[in-house]
Amino acid sequence: MLHLGNVKAKLARSSRQAGAAAGVDWPRRFATLAAAARDPRLRAFYAQGAPAGDCLLKDVPDGRARHRNHRPGPGA
Repeated sequence: MLHLGNVKAKLARSSRQAGAAAGVDWPRRFATLAAAARDPRLRAFYAQGAPAGDCLLKDVPDGRARHRNHRPGPGA
């Protein structure tokens, strides 16, 4: 017999953690991280901000066009 422990408790704990993560104020968090970053590349990344939570993934800019050294891959 295979025993995986208390699966219900593990699932409940992971859903609570996901719910807590959903409550993060991402624009404020990114602003804080941008202010604290020492590396200018990381500061620039966080300074771009985070898209709104209701923004579709297809509408989120990926930022590749802004990078000077970007080389599109074979499928691009």
